[in-house]
Amino acid sequence: MDKNYYFTGIVSELGKVSTLELSLIDPGVYVMQIKIKNETFLKQITAGNHLLVNGVCLTVAEISNQTLEVHIWPHTQTITNLLQCKPGNYVNLEKAQTGARNQTRSCPLQV
Repeated sequence: MDKNYYFTGIVSELGKVSTLELSLIDPGVYVMQIKIKNETFLKQITAGNHLLVNGVCLTVAEISNQTLEVHIWPHTQTITNLLQCKPGNYVNLEKAQTGARNQTRSCPLQV
């Protein structure tokens, strides 16, 4: 992924938490699996990409069968409320944008 990435703060998709459990590999790390129905959104994301989950920047660890997996490290656990998510809860998602932040994007005005 391009090192020049940023987020707009505009939610682009909803995901449904399918699991949130302690990692068996990394002590103290929680693994969250999020089910996504929108295949177009999923096709734009690969492992290693950055993704906002309820406003928290996380790295996508794995993607398979309409599910993406992110890891929530101990520091992130202490300063966010992500561990309060339960299976079945919906989370807001935004994929990282690449390029310069000061690029202007036109939005057509509809009257």
